Amino acid sequence: MIRWLAWCLVLGAFGTAHAQETSSELDSRIGKERSKLEAMRLQSAETLDQQEAACFEKFRVNDCLSEVKRRRLAMSSDISRQEALLNDQQRQQRGAEQAQRTREKAFAREESAKSAAAVNSESEQRSLRQAAPPAPNVPALTSKAAKEPNLPSADQRANYERRQEEARSKRAERDKRVGDPGAKQLGLPVPD
Repeated sequence: MIRWLAWCLVLGAFGTAHAQETSSELDSRIGKERSKLEAMRLQSAETLDQQEAACFEKFRVNDCLSEVKRRRLAMSSDISRQEALLNDQQRQQRGAEQAQRTREKAFAREESAKSAAAVNSESEQRSLRQAAPPAPNVPALTSKAAKEPNLPSADQRANYERRQEEARSKRAERDKRVGDPGAKQLGLPVPD
């Protein structure tokens, strides 16, 4: 069992290292993409600013400015869409890493619980073996005692009959007292 547990830990560590390697690769790729998008945003903003300045030298300024504004909006929405895709990829990667960590923790908890249960079971069995008194040396029963049921002795039977008779006489005395209306009732004293 210890070998199996060791293999599981080695495979879990390898899987975690592989996931971290993938995560670091993804993070570096996303970082590069973000820097490209930022450079593209700055370059297009500079170009659009130049075009906007050139619009003021033209006769139809409003049409030119509307066209520049439309291009700026299209470029901004395209870059925002690409950033949203990168954010989704990063979020999915973080979610997968968190799920992996949760699975590993659950597996480790399960394994520790199993090993603790095994240790507790072994210690309980050991303590039961140590605490159990040795079997008493009981002489073998004779064949007559083994075949005969445990019957009461004559003294026990006489004692039983005497107690039954006492109980009957007490019941009769009580019935006589309760049944006789003129008999003095025992109870609370009458107030003066």
